[in-house]
Amino acid sequence: MNQAIIRQLESASHRHNAQCHSCAMMAICHPPGSEWSDTPHQELRNYSKGRPVYHDKDPLSHLYCVREGAVKTYKLTPEGEEQILGFYFAGEVFGFDGLATKKHGIHAEALQDTELCRIPIHTLLQQPERMQHFFEVMSHEIRQAQEHITLVNRNRAEVRIAAMLLDIASRMQQGKPRLSFDLSISRGDMANYLGLTIETISRILRRMELEGIAKLSRKKLEIFDLHALQKQGYF
Repeated sequence: MNQAIIRQLESASHRHNAQCHSCAMMAICHPPGSEWSDTPHQELRNYSKGRPVYHDKDPLSHLYCVREGAVKTYKLTPEGEEQILGFYFAGEVFGFDGLATKKHGIHAEALQDTELCRIPIHTLLQQPERMQHFFEVMSHEIRQAQEHITLVNRNRAEVRIAAMLLDIASRMQQGKPRLSFDLSISRGDMANYLGLTIETISRILRRMELEGIAKLSRKKLEIFDLHALQKQGYF
């Protein structure tokens, strides 16, 4: 085989394994002591910005792990308006909403050009050695949803925004100490998620920028004063 092709394949395999190590599904796909050859069948798929991953009422067939990019999940109100439920970044898993009924109950959409790893749900449910880790990932998803409800229902706008920025930063760091992130969440989506108006989001973000705390531009989040942001978010 052509040596250039061999190097490309080796590079792709190394990249795949490296990204798997930072994924929340790592312990499910590769339980301790298992071989990489025992990995459940996975399919990599690219989604352009705005492309649906699945719709409400679609049959549940896969769980989805974000390898690159970002995804939002949402419900549609009776008036046809979006109610955003969550955001998912590299290394995070979504798609659990369909487990009870075998059909998805929400929509999922790529926020930017995104690469997803699709894992057939039946291959996971048929392997008992993976179930403990499967439930751990599910419980983390439930805990995040509960924390979001508490955040929105009990806190002022400044606290909600600061807490959201801190949460996003901690999830996107992936063990790397950095305070600048590529972020494709619009102010409209942020307002929707936090139950605020776009005007309120813009006013508070502008104040944070003027005070040298943080800056959110169209595609980038920068944190300048982590301590001050933590103080605003009650962390």
